[in-house]
Amino acid sequence: MAGKRAALAALRARLHDAGGPLDAAGPVGPQHRLLRLRDVAPTGWHTTIFPPYFVAGAIFSGFAMVVTLLVILRKVFKMEDYVTLHHLENMNKIILVTG
Repeated sequence: MAGKRAALAALRARLHDAGGPLDAAGPVGPQHRLLRLRDVAPTGWHTTIFPPYFVAGAIFSGFAMVVTLLVILRKVFKMEDYVTLHHLENMNKIILVTG
């Protein structure tokens, strides 16, 4: 019985630390937010360098996803006249800058 109480107390503490029952199950919010900002820094470590890295990583992963989908959709739907190599190269430059 004591083991169940300890496990329940640990679960409650985890839910409280995570911000609620939905938050404990995984990321909540927009799909591009794969990682919450407070999960990046260790507990008790407050620094101002993490937000720029967080934003750059979000831009990097978002552009990488869009470029991957555009390359596939461009060929499948014959959109070479609308999505040119110039567009893809410019998007790849942003990926290089944020990487």
